[in-house]
Amino acid sequence: MIGIILKYSNYYNKPIPETPLGLLAHLPKNEIIVTIAKINTLLQPQGYRNIDNSKETQIECLKAIILQDEKNAPLEYIRIFQTYAEHLNNLPEEYIVFTRGTCLYALNEILQSDNFLKVDKRQYSQEERIGILEYLLVCNERILKFSNVEPYENITDQGLNFFEFFAFNQTPFNQYTNSINSLTKLYKSAIFLKCLMNDDSTKGHLTNYFKSKYGLDDIEEFFRVFIFSFLKMYDENLKIYHLKIDNEQKAIIKIIKGFSANTPLKTVNHDDVKTLDFLSVKKNPIFSWEPLSSDEFTGFAVLDMAFLLEKMDSFFINDFWFDYLKTHSDLNRTDWGNFIGSKFFEPLVEDVISNTFNNKQNYTIKMLDELKITLPAKSEIEIADVYIRQKQKIACIEVKSNFINMVDGYKSVTTVEEFKALDLEKFYKSFGLTQMVDTMKNFHTYKHHINDEGLNLNRKVHLYPIILVNEPILSSGLFNFPLRQQFEKMLIKEDINLKSKDHIIWPLVIMNIEEFQELEQSIKDDDVDFFKILDSLHSKTSIQGKIVKDKYKSLLTIHSLINEKIEFDKLFPLRLKDFKWTFAKE
Repeated sequence: MIGIILKYSNYYNKPIPETPLGLLAHLPKNEIIVTIAKINTLLQPQGYRNIDNSKETQIECLKAIILQDEKNAPLEYIRIFQTYAEHLNNLPEEYIVFTRGTCLYALNEILQSDNFLKVDKRQYSQEERIGILEYLLVCNERILKFSNVEPYENITDQGLNFFEFFAFNQTPFNQYTNSINSLTKLYKSAIFLKCLMNDDSTKGHLTNYFKSKYGLDDIEEFFRVFIFSFLKMYDENLKIYHLKIDNEQKAIIKIIKGFSANTPLKTVNHDDVKTLDFLSVKKNPIFSWEPLSSDEFTGFAVLDMAFLLEKMDSFFINDFWFDYLKTHSDLNRTDWGNFIGSKFFEPLVEDVISNTFNNKQNYTIKMLDELKITLPAKSEIEIADVYIRQKQKIACIEVKSNFINMVDGYKSVTTVEEFKALDLEKFYKSFGLTQMVDTMKNFHTYKHHINDEGLNLNRKVHLYPIILVNEPILSSGLFNFPLRQQFEKMLIKEDINLKSKDHIIWPLVIMNIEEFQELEQSIKDDDVDFFKILDSLHSKTSIQGKIVKDKYKSLLTIHSLINEKIEFDKLFPLRLKDFKWTFAKE
């Protein structure tokens, strides 16, 4: 979590109300949800690389509640806004009121309730709308209840790694601080749909699923409608993503409503950290607002753009399995996971890396089957999933498509006891650390079997271990650092020297596939060098033998380097900008 989040009890100097939704009961559901959706959009502005928690944006969020129409607002409304704005401005710089997590928590609860004023079209006063601010502060209070971190000494005195504990403990909050590249995310979604459409074991099920959920069996048409709607959603004046579809466009309305049909869930449990999974919003990231009798359109507001994009990617992996395949196919959960890895994610990685290094004479690339070898008296071994070499620098990359799940407790750690109960050995194995240690341990045996004439087998090599993941939480700073620590411990336990006459093993890097996509165009255009990016990261995060001026430098990630070194326009690979991959008609 970034900054210090202001709570209701801090601001009003009293406990939160017994029934916080009562603060909103005098407003219609449309009014509340659209306002909070706008705040959420302001925090994730179009064309902005990261979540925007700046003081200026915090003030704009306040305006969204109190001062909707600044130009025509009565003087008394301006005074109300100025009073609250002054309070906000007087807070220390690190204090924030509005976060993406705040909005998601609020929306998740509001979607499950109908105890609001029935819709009407009158203008609501600032005094009435201030209840939205009060309710959001209550949401902050409820979120922060789960974020109390054990004192450092309490953890280390039990022989535990504080940073390892902290990574898992903060996962419920950390997962909502990631930014999303809309173009690369949509490309991933298209590749996934094509994968499902072209495989005999899934194509029939996919057609049936889309017919039952969206009323059509033309999946290409579905994706075209989704892309077309997505491109039209952002309203520059209102600063919100929304759609107004003419009531005659019944097929399109049915498709969009497939993303907005409220999924009944259990009552929100404010004492259970699993509430922070925000399933109601994840399942339905679009809100279909209650129409007026005079409306000639059906209106939709996007609650969270990142969730909407994930709805066609990582969320769809779960939705398709739980909502359909689990009961309508012979695939079990393990089969489905293997399918995602071998039929979708590995080919996606191959596609991205091939396009990144295509025609790059100073790089040698080997992938997947090219790296499978058979040693005497042993079964087939895969050296790595990807091998990238430049002179004697070699990136050994393990590709992992799986996600951190809630079932095994990895996303719901609130106490030291819960952390101690985790099967960390299973976790590290599932995300490739064990395999990577084996690759480092046996590299000097394996290298003789790699079909790479440019590698000088008699000279020292620089090995760059990288785990390329589908799970964005793992590539965040909070996880990168303890995973680097753990990897080094595992190497030492296996008596593997980090530096020898034959090699230097650089620290482990956890990288998300979408970060690799963001490097694609700049590497292709020779704006950056892949290994110089890695060297820069290692230089910035190394704290050995240095006076550490920035206590957070060890948490820097590839994402940090991309922000620093890649021009914004280059974050979107040129080959994706023609949108031919969207099933576009010729």
